[in-house]
Amino acid sequence: MEIKLRLKELGIKLLEFAKELDISRPTLDNYIALYEKDEDLPSEKYQIIFENLFDDGIETKEEFENVLASYRHLIQRDKILGVKELSVEKTDLLSDLIGLIKRDIESEDYCKDIYAFINMLVRSYKDIPTYRRFSDYFLYLNGKKDINDIVEEDKAFYANLYDLMKKDTENRLVYDSELFSLFENRVNEILITQNEQEEDLTEKIMKEKFDELVRKAIKDKIKQGYDVKDIDPETLFDSIDLSDL
Repeated sequence: MEIKLRLKELGIKLLEFAKELDISRPTLDNYIALYEKDEDLPSEKYQIIFENLFDDGIETKEEFENVLASYRHLIQRDKILGVKELSVEKTDLLSDLIGLIKRDIESEDYCKDIYAFINMLVRSYKDIPTYRRFSDYFLYLNGKKDINDIVEEDKAFYANLYDLMKKDTENRLVYDSELFSLFENRVNEILITQNEQEEDLTEKIMKEKFDELVRKAIKDKIKQGYDVKDIDPETLFDSIDLSDL
């Protein structure tokens, strides 16, 4: 199919079509050339759009514009979310999650701690394998992943976690003071590390901010006619408004 000819037959200008697709005119020309040569477009999403818009089943301008309008909505959604370059699968996953989270947060009984955990999980799972195995446990358990794919070295983890979860479900967990003390000690170790990191970050930010204020104070003096060699450090320091820190 000659796409430019088809668009002309439908009374649709190329520039208008490019705007509807939120792409530049040169990009549109490139996509048309590739599609007419039966080559895949660089974007999976636009490949799908072209396949549906230039299907032989579309005969009228109204039919064409209806299909285009449905994709225009998706294009604008992707633009707002900043996911135009993601694959269709990743975009749909993100869109579904955003919708699900929005509905849950709008409910009166949503749990803020759940989202703190999700935040921590997403930020850390690539560095902490246990997080990944923990989430995989529930996927295997609920048939979302094939249990036969579990590698031998992970079976002990899943078996012990299942035992723990089963005992919790059946209210058969037994309190072990020694284990809880170990848990508390680990919590305190992590808190100490976090506090040290917070102090280091605060010190770094304060230093950068103070350096910024000093540079601004020096520039202000220079604008007032001072030579750098004539600026008194102590007087300069006194002129800095430390409340900006």
